[in-house]
Amino acid sequence: MNTLLRRVALAAALLLAGPALAILEDATALPTALNLTTSGPARLQVMWVLTTAGGGSADQIRSDSLVITTPGGARTLLSIPKSIRVDMDPGQTRRLTEVIQLSRGQVRQLTHSRDSTGQPWPWFELRRQFADSSARVGPEVTVRLYPAGAGTGELTVSRLDMRFDDGATVRQIARGESLMATVEITASGGGTLEGVWEVADPSSTSGQPVYRILRRDRQSWLGRTTRQFTSPALPTRQPGLHILQFRILQPEADLPPVRLIYYVQAQAPADTAEPGPITLQEPPADAEISRDTRFVWQPVAGAQTYQLEFLLPGTAEGEPDTPPWQVCCCPPPELKPPCPARSWSASIRAAPCAGACSPLTRPGG
Repeated sequence: MNTLLRRVALAAALLLAGPALAILEDATALPTALNLTTSGPARLQVMWVLTTAGGGSADQIRSDSLVITTPGGARTLLSIPKSIRVDMDPGQTRRLTEVIQLSRGQVRQLTHSRDSTGQPWPWFELRRQFADSSARVGPEVTVRLYPAGAGTGELTVSRLDMRFDDGATVRQIARGESLMATVEITASGGGTLEGVWEVADPSSTSGQPVYRILRRDRQSWLGRTTRQFTSPALPTRQPGLHILQFRILQPEADLPPVRLIYYVQAQAPADTAEPGPITLQEPPADAEISRDTRFVWQPVAGAQTYQLEFLLPGTAEGEPDTPPWQVCCCPPPELKPPCPARSWSASIRAAPCAGACSPLTRPGG
């Protein structure tokens, strides 16, 4: 019925206008739906079918550009200035084949767009509007574009996010401390996803980083999902700045590698966290301590610093309300603290600590 009314209206227009140019009557597309390759550049081929009404003389039918929109056409995602011009006689049907090339960046612009809820669009719409030289606008022709990754098409990666095991993006750790990272990958489609963990150590991070492979990870993929990959144990023996990166090898991705940085401190914690008091070799117990007193003890394997505690004579270490009056941090195996000439007892233990000795003072004196 609608087609009949349209033909009647066109006939009336021709009668009223007398001899006139051909009027665009109909425009369609074949096919009405296409798959959009999302893993790289895309090639789309469409046949436009144009029909003019009978009567009048030859006319030029034109379309100045095409657009790719969200479903329903509410939002334009891409506008492509690619025109079509074709001369047509009255009552003629012409079939025009058009090839549309989308760059990798344009495809990425489409596949990364989201609706108001943050979800990807189920399809896109390729649209062309045709008109004749009398500015009579024909119907807008629409072709649906279905992302190949929405089903079992080519695999495409849309998001990478990497964090250390505590959720941080930057870490400062002690030498030898355990450290790992996790990368979260969002991809859609079907195929095999392969990525590689790489690290650059302090020998190159002060200039152009040189990465070495830690491990390759592979997983089969189907549909749109988000998964996590966990790194191997990261190298932490060499002090200085390290850069960790995860890079997609397959499928070919337009996403750059994701990177984290961590700094390994030169000092490592003692291998034995609490070995207990260490016997002092010098000075003897209850000796008078002066600025020239030399403290000597047997080093503990793996210890980097030692905590030397001074207590009042007769005070047992660890008694309630009797903290040491002074704590010194020092390297092995000896120390000359700036202490006044008084009698003190002392104990020493291997423990990580920082700071220097301060003058000894008794409470109230």
